[in-house]
This record gives sequence, C-alpha cells and structure tokens, in this order.
Amino acid sequence: MKDYCSQYAKNLQPTYSAIVFNGTSSAQIRLKVKATNKISETIFKFRVKVIPTPLKSQRILWDQFRQMRYPPGYFARDNLKQNNSPLDWNTDHPHTNFKDLYEHLRGMDILLRCRN
Repeated sequence: MKDYCSQYAKNLQPTYSAIVFNGTSSAQIRLKVKATNKISETIFKFRVKVIPTPLKSQRILWDQFRQMRYPPGYFARDNLKQNNSPLDWNTDHPHTNFKDLYEHLRGMDILLRCRN
C-alpha cells in the first residue's frame, strides 16, 4: 500500500444579504471513502462565528505565503515532539509564529484576514 496524503479546503462566504449578520452558522461535510470492497463514511460538523465586515481601518490582509524561507534541500520532519524548529512547528499563520502580534492586534479590535 502506498502512502497517501491530501487536504480539503472549503471557502465559506455569506450571501450579500447576510453582510451585516452577527452570529453563529453551522454546517457539516460528509465524506465517503471507498477502499476495495469497503465504504467508510465520516461526518465533520463545524460551527463558525460570523461577524459584520469591519471598516477598512480595522482590517489587515496577511500574506500567508512563506514568511520564513526554507533552506535548500530542507524536508519537513513532522515530529510534534521536536518543537524547537520554527520551520516545522509553527507554520506561518499569524496566530502561531506571530502570536504576540496577533493577540496585540486582536486586542485593538483589528481583524487579520489571511491571504492564501
């Protein structure tokens, strides 16, 4: 059996009429996997907080593409017990590598939107 890895991303965007909605929205994603003669099904339920679009003065667009360069020939280790390597452990999300900055901006009611 060969190793296999993948990811799934889903963009959630409210309709124009819900642009001033403030509350919680929930949904589910149903995933079926077929392997030989067996079909397995998993349901992922999730809930997201929806807020009205903040003023432009209260938003920052964060470019999530690599802020730290990988050295040539670097291979990620994916070892969660080795947490002293920022290249493997923290990624480039503002709430991980830049946690202090993220918390400071959120404390000032500034919203960070990640561009990926």
